[in-house]
Amino acid sequence: MLLIYVELIWILSIVILIIITFRRSSVFKKTCIPNKITLRAISPIRIVIPARNEAENISKCLFSLLHQNYPAQKLKITVVNDNSTDNTADIVCDIAKSNSQIELINAMPLPNEWTGKAYACWQGAIRADEEWLCFLDADTISEPSLILSSVAFAQCHNIDLLTLQPFQQLNTFWEKVVIPLVLFMMGLLTNIRNINSSNKSDVAANGQFILLRRDVYMAIGGHSTVKHQIMEDVSLANIVKKAGFRIQLLNGNNLIKTRMYTGLGSIWGGFSKNIVDFVKNKFWALIGAIWISVLFWLSVILPILACIYADRESGTDSGVVCLYLSMIGLGLLLLLAIYLNCSVFNIPPKYAFLMPLGFSILFGIGINSIRQYITGKIVWKNRTYYYNRRKT
Repeated sequence: MLLIYVELIWILSIVILIIITFRRSSVFKKTCIPNKITLRAISPIRIVIPARNEAENISKCLFSLLHQNYPAQKLKITVVNDNSTDNTADIVCDIAKSNSQIELINAMPLPNEWTGKAYACWQGAIRADEEWLCFLDADTISEPSLILSSVAFAQCHNIDLLTLQPFQQLNTFWEKVVIPLVLFMMGLLTNIRNINSSNKSDVAANGQFILLRRDVYMAIGGHSTVKHQIMEDVSLANIVKKAGFRIQLLNGNNLIKTRMYTGLGSIWGGFSKNIVDFVKNKFWALIGAIWISVLFWLSVILPILACIYADRESGTDSGVVCLYLSMIGLGLLLLLAIYLNCSVFNIPPKYAFLMPLGFSILFGIGINSIRQYITGKIVWKNRTYYYNRRKT
């Protein structure tokens, strides 16, 4: 009978998870920026792209920006070569020769107290005198209406900092197994309504796309105020909001796409450096992450236990009930997983059956992230960081 009670609690938890998922998904989809929106005024904008060893991505990123339907004379692009060891700088130079909108600057050697991305962004931003600044990752590809739609939306709604969630391109096996689960967990633990409310302290941001007014950026001290932060994007948005300015986190799936990581190694390293910072000082976020993981692990454990119990209690009602309950719970989780894969992440439904594997990998990433936090040491892009300062 104990197993039946556990299964009932499991099914109830799954139903609650499904309700929360659909509510958060519905809210996120409604925050999509329209592709066509009237621009009040054509304001000058400077796009700053920090680039460290981005030879594989930078040309696609730049060509997509050169095809923006924003007036070319009002749009300038600064690529900050963050001491790359590949031919990132050469590629940018070649493109800049025939496109005056683009300039390349080579970052100064990284000071001990700075993280690499924050310092690259800062060096690009302090050279700008345009009304708007846009920080964009080198692994993004922009739709032609990205800049116009974003600036117009920020103008119309008096937004000081606008950050977008790009569509995530998932190509390899491990990308499709792990990344959707990370984004799923973050989506569940992120309340967009609270983030976008001036009356709530909740903050989130995505450093792949951050648009903000230059005067606001300089007023809060820009990236110099978050120079030691691993998640500099969230920290920057937090300072902007605390200063009384308005921030918005919106769905940018129709305007920008990205491929964050290309294999298990980069997935492991990339998320390991972020997960602890994401749940740090958020007790309920940590509990929620554990709760969701347990629900999916039980989708493997409980059906096996139910089969063993039904076999031992063959011919009894409790054995049949136990077996049916396990099938109901497993079916509900599979339906949720298939919905996420097909409707949200645009990957084949067969990956729904691999979610327990994905959560096992994610659990390992979480343990590694905790280990890094305890030791204070993070290695990323051939640099070693210590929490609150850089070592080498």
